[in-house]
This record gives sequence, C-alpha cells and structure tokens, in this order.
Amino acid sequence: MSTTRQPKERKIPISFSELEATPVLLANVMFVQRFGEEYVVAIGQIAPPILVGTPAEQKHRVDTLGELSVRPVARVSLTRARLEEFIKVLQDGLNLPDAMHG
Repeated sequence: MSTTRQPKERKIPISFSELEATPVLLANVMFVQRFGEEYVVAIGQIAPPILVGTPAEQKHRVDTLGELSVRPVARVSLTRARLEEFIKVLQDGLNLPDAMHG
C-alpha cells in the first residue's frame, strides 16, 4: 500500500509592482452583469455636459441632449467567490477610520 504525501501549504507574499505609476481614474458609473458562473463588473466615468449661455440656452441644450457616453475605466470578470471577496475588500476599505485618510 502506497501513501501519497500532500505538499505542505505555504503562503507566499505578493506585492503590486509599479502601483504608484498606475494612473488613478475617476469612476462614477458601475454595473454588474452575470454570464453563467462569471460576474462581469464594468466601471466607467461620465462627465456632465458643459452648459453655457443664458438660462434659456442651457435649458434648450439639456432638452436636446441625446445619450451621454460613459468612458470605460475597467471591466473585470470574477467568479462568485472572488466577487464576494471584492465586496468584502470594498466594505473593509469603507470602514477604515477617517484618521487613516491623510
């Protein structure tokens, strides 16, 4: 009878390389789509239209606006487990004390 040796579990530290060089982008539009077992999180940026002129001209501009475009910032596909982990990371970040925001 042979026995199979299970390798020991070892945690390996990770670090983000060049994180400081990665641009920080404004994101103000988000939605999630589900495709089978995957969740696709889309994150984007929308800017309001610039309105100039008299109040009547501004109102006319708003009334005749078509669709506003969202500029995609990121689109990420996650399993349910990773989506739950992502939600926890966001919740933990939201719960950080204000003193840590320097």
